[in-house]
Amino acid sequence: MLLWCLALLPVLAAYANAVDVGFMWDDRVLIEQNAELHTLHAPWSYLTRSFWQHAFLHGQGHAFYRPLVTYSLALDWAVGGGSPSWFHVTNVGLHLTVCTLVFVLARRRGASGLGAMVATMFFGVMPRLTESVTWVVGRTDVLATLGALCAVWLAEQKRGRWFAPFALFLALMAKEVAIIGVALVFADAALRVREKKSSPRDELPMLGGMVLAVVAWWLFRAQVPSNQPLRLHDAQTFFAGLGHYAWMTLTPWNPVAQIGFVLEPERWAVALGVVATVVVTALAFKWWRSATPWRALWLLGAAGGVVIVSVVVLTVYTLASDRFLYLPFALSAVVLAQWRWPRPALIIAVVASLALAVVTWKHNELWANPLRFWTEVKHTSSPKNPGALAGLGDALYDLNRFEDAKPLYEQAEAQRADEAHSPTRLSLASVDSRLGNDAAAIARLDAILRAEPDWKRAAYALVLFHARAGDFVAADQALKNARARFGDDDVLQSFAKMLEEVPPKFGSEQVIERARGLHALEATRKAEREYLTLLDDPAHRDEAAKWLVIFGSEASARRAVEATGDAAMQAEYDDRFPREL
Repeated sequence: MLLWCLALLPVLAAYANAVDVGFMWDDRVLIEQNAELHTLHAPWSYLTRSFWQHAFLHGQGHAFYRPLVTYSLALDWAVGGGSPSWFHVTNVGLHLTVCTLVFVLARRRGASGLGAMVATMFFGVMPRLTESVTWVVGRTDVLATLGALCAVWLAEQKRGRWFAPFALFLALMAKEVAIIGVALVFADAALRVREKKSSPRDELPMLGGMVLAVVAWWLFRAQVPSNQPLRLHDAQTFFAGLGHYAWMTLTPWNPVAQIGFVLEPERWAVALGVVATVVVTALAFKWWRSATPWRALWLLGAAGGVVIVSVVVLTVYTLASDRFLYLPFALSAVVLAQWRWPRPALIIAVVASLALAVVTWKHNELWANPLRFWTEVKHTSSPKNPGALAGLGDALYDLNRFEDAKPLYEQAEAQRADEAHSPTRLSLASVDSRLGNDAAAIARLDAILRAEPDWKRAAYALVLFHARAGDFVAADQALKNARARFGDDDVLQSFAKMLEEVPPKFGSEQVIERARGLHALEATRKAEREYLTLLDDPAHRDEAAKWLVIFGSEASARRAVEATGDAAMQAEYDDRFPREL
């Protein structure tokens, strides 16, 4: 118990600041903007939903099937009231549970207490795993690993083994990489029979349950529609992916998002991938012939997790992602724990783990600042990677820096020009609308809706775009069209209320009323022009200055700070326009 606590303490300390991170990356779309997630439904209702299939994003879903993850997110929203901190508490709790299973499984396989402690600690504080733990929707790999390890542990119990198929079923409902857990359960059962620790009669019922769990998962999975078929990498791209994962394993202290570029596999990565394949195969063969052959099977299981994500690809651009190493690292930690640690090596490993905990803490601080995070991603990824370009564009958009976001969206869209569905097109239309380029914004959106009439988010945006242009008749018609196609909901009701309240302000002779009306419509640059005229009005100077510092362009925000000399406004300005970036 003491060694287990000592193993988890650095992990808990490393992720203590994760609760300060907001919603990041796909969290915004999958959680914050997903109205369907904000109401908790019966668990079984999620079995027929795609992970991305909420119509507010796009009509039909992607090929991702993660019902357990979706349910867990809805449950977090219900319990935490939508607070990002609660989601992060859940993620850290799940990670600590996986660490506990790593410790328990290592001990059951003969590791010393100190060996299990060091391996668990090393796994728990690994900076590369922040993408799985600190990023909320990165919990897909955590839940899959948790279920797979639970299945392995339960399969070894005399009384609890009947729950192993259920644990495996839940793991698959989190992510398909959990299929590695099936292979491990079968391999461990075969070894138990081989070593006379069990009999086929004892193992077959449980293994049959495993098969049924996989079949049940596949049948549910087949019911979910997808507009995104799987594709397979060619050999060069496959080995380049393996090479990146090998390098990421050798440099666990340097987490990076958006690694590699599918269309440009590097030669060094291809070569390293080939070398890694040879080394892992040779090591597995050596261990298979040793007194502990299970280590070979677990090593191959860890490698298999990497192979799965390196062979099969959806419409993505990166060759590798840190979060895909979560399951392989967990399995490797159990194997690593078996090493007979000399005292000097033990001390070095503990010190290294504590150092990695500090790196993880620092990287969590980066996750807490989207602008810094995506700036680093853009600098470390391929200049042709639309995900990195759009990610930085989104970070700038959220800071109301639309002039800076637009060229990034344009670059991202240039890389996505051949795609049938590109979210960047809507981002470009939104930027034009916020900048006051009404005709261009509406033209972009009309083109989007002609191609994708079921894109609910785009249909909703059309209401706002017409209102920002001052055409409230067209806005009302767009609202009626949206209600006719999608039905009424809270968003459309709020739009209807807005269309009743804003028009009088929009045409008001009072500048402050026009400014407030334009702000209510998020016609940001039009509102900016009105608020700028109020900086010389003592009655409204403070309101205008505060608005300009938060929403205005850099020049207008600087003018507001200079007009007031307010320290808090200066700090807000520095956050929006950091000099070092």
